[in-house]
Amino acid sequence: MPRGIVGDELVVNGSKIWTSSAHLADWQELLVRTDPAAPKHKGISWVICDMQTPGIELRPILIMTAPGHHHFNQVFYTDVRIPLSNVVGEVNDGWNVAMSTLGFERGTAGMLENIRYGAVVERLVDMARQRLGASALENDDIGQRLAQLRAEVTAVRAMTYRIASRAAIAPPGSEASLARAFFSQLQQRIRRIALDIIGPDSIELPEDDPWIRPYLRTYSNTIAAGTSEIQRNIIGERVLGLPR
Repeated sequence: MPRGIVGDELVVNGSKIWTSSAHLADWQELLVRTDPAAPKHKGISWVICDMQTPGIELRPILIMTAPGHHHFNQVFYTDVRIPLSNVVGEVNDGWNVAMSTLGFERGTAGMLENIRYGAVVERLVDMARQRLGASALENDDIGQRLAQLRAEVTAVRAMTYRIASRAAIAPPGSEASLARAFFSQLQQRIRRIALDIIGPDSIELPEDDPWIRPYLRTYSNTIAAGTSEIQRNIIGERVLGLPR
């Protein structure tokens, strides 16, 4: 019997970091190792955990975008007992389940953000026109960058539509990393140009300014759901067929 399974329960010990909104959640998904002898991605189970289960401890992680506040947490588990009926898929086959959920998170789950960032670019065009004048949009570096951002927002939306259409046939695969890697860094470029349009005045803006905080927040976007480096490895190995 794999270690960690006692009767009809999983007994979980360890910790999980960067858990978004764990202090508000009723349930949490976990990847737990149920066969320590299995190599790497084998021997892992995907399980749903009730956050009220005894043995769970939460520790908040403060964030730079909202000093004194948090939405990230580190969660510690001490002899936490979870019914085996909460396992999704098969015991020791959790990695395949995780790849399916990550495919959606990296692909179709970003559709709302695609639309929202399209609106942000249009707001930036209006702000640049007001602060820098119409001629700046035609001749200045800011105007060229905004035009490029408009095109990139349209491109990533088309990538997301393609992933969504394929999801009607099969769960998103490794191609979802293309959209994730591109869009997470596009968000940084969009938020960065806002500060360039505001100019030196941005240094004096308060921490809760509607342009400063989202810019700082974009740095976590290149980490969440797999870092940009991980996304590039997936694209290279599984999409392009490059060697490891």
